[in-house]
Amino acid sequence: SNFEDGPPYTVFKKDAPILISTERTFTLNVPVGGYYTLTTLDAGKKGSAGSIPVSTPSFPLPYADDFNAVDESQEARYFSDQIGAFEVHSASVDAKGRGGVMTQMVPELPVGWSDRGSRGPVTLLGMREWQDVTVQVDFLLPERAPQSATACLGTRSDQMWDNAMVVCVDKTGYYTVTAEGPRLLGLENQKKEKNKVLYDGSVGQFQSQAWHHLSLTTIDSRVNVSLDGNSLLVNSFIRNVDTGFVALGSNGWFPVQFDNFKVDKAGSKWSPTAACDTAKAGDRLTTRDCVSNGLTAPDQMFELLANYQLRHIPSGLCATANAMDLEAPITLETCTKGRISQVLRYDYTLIRNKLVPVLLGKAHFSASKWTREVTLEEADSRQYWQDWVYFPNTQQVRNQYTAIGESSYPQCLSTCPPVPRPYSRVRSLLVFLTIIALLRLLTGRPNRVDLAAVLGIFCRTKPH
Repeated sequence: SNFEDGPPYTVFKKDAPILISTERTFTLNVPVGGYYTLTTLDAGKKGSAGSIPVSTPSFPLPYADDFNAVDESQEARYFSDQIGAFEVHSASVDAKGRGGVMTQMVPELPVGWSDRGSRGPVTLLGMREWQDVTVQVDFLLPERAPQSATACLGTRSDQMWDNAMVVCVDKTGYYTVTAEGPRLLGLENQKKEKNKVLYDGSVGQFQSQAWHHLSLTTIDSRVNVSLDGNSLLVNSFIRNVDTGFVALGSNGWFPVQFDNFKVDKAGSKWSPTAACDTAKAGDRLTTRDCVSNGLTAPDQMFELLANYQLRHIPSGLCATANAMDLEAPITLETCTKGRISQVLRYDYTLIRNKLVPVLLGKAHFSASKWTREVTLEEADSRQYWQDWVYFPNTQQVRNQYTAIGESSYPQCLSTCPPVPRPYSRVRSLLVFLTIIALLRLLTGRPNRVDLAAVLGIFCRTKPH
């Protein structure tokens, strides 16, 4: 097989037998992209796997698990422990009606593979692309845990909940809503380790040795939180740039228990529609807001080919530089093997896990923060997005893996025309006029400015 000589690709082609020399050696020329299977048997033949099932990258929702069907000491389906170990065991308190419950089992800080001990244990479920969901769970904090021990529920979480929307409740009924996972007990009061607390409060008459029901909903830039059916937050403001998994965890190494887990869609962004016409040769590449929640859109579906071409899947066309010069636009053209203007260089493995630069020659594959058009540019992170990450589930090329500060909404590579952003010119005009006003104040001399000409420049019209 060879996955660089197409499409269409050479798959399971049977070649002529290889002759073995008298020294019992043989020679095989393996081209770039070639995959070979060698055998001494002569009865082998190409098999059949039947029809290829339709790709369904989105995790199916709604999803619920009461953990009753999970064997003792086993991990619940679809959860992925990132630090700590979450196993299903019998409930320790109020066992009536509760079969298995998911329990955090690690009693002390382990050797972490990413986080070395700044946050508590966490297990994840779902998709890196999720944003608008409702997640709910029952929890019980252990009797011997300290009063500040918490049970936590999160959405929009990255792998180690460094970025997430998380609500935690401790044994006194004090709750916090933070933009990250909880700091470990003992670290939470250190200045550099303090959580990014967005909201907090206390619940009266909270029973520490009883099961409680916690619910968290994030929709765009709003969050709702309830405890035991009582609302703690209603449509409170949060930033809308984060995406990620749902999370269960705590702020320490104690056996917190969870039961009756549920997650479901929330909000209206679960039915994407076509944003523009079908892509064709010659269309310029741009960026637009990423379709969220694990859904796909035809204009944002790209494939990283093994020969470093970037292929738009619906059209079958490849990203191509019109020239190898700076400011050269990137358009869709017929994929041609070996065409230099289609060979984008990047770390083929890391681009699926973090932002990496994408280069064509020495120029950066760049998207303007103002016009959203994709071109070749010198390194300039102020005016351009120049680092990219690939989300294989939704086949999106994104400018963010996790939210960078208070950055703009995640942008995805697209074949749609750029959306006009008139406010950017207005803002630039206001900055320009402010500078003129400051010059007048500092020099005491009115600088003559042809305002009509300035307006003509910023509005791309002829001054009258």
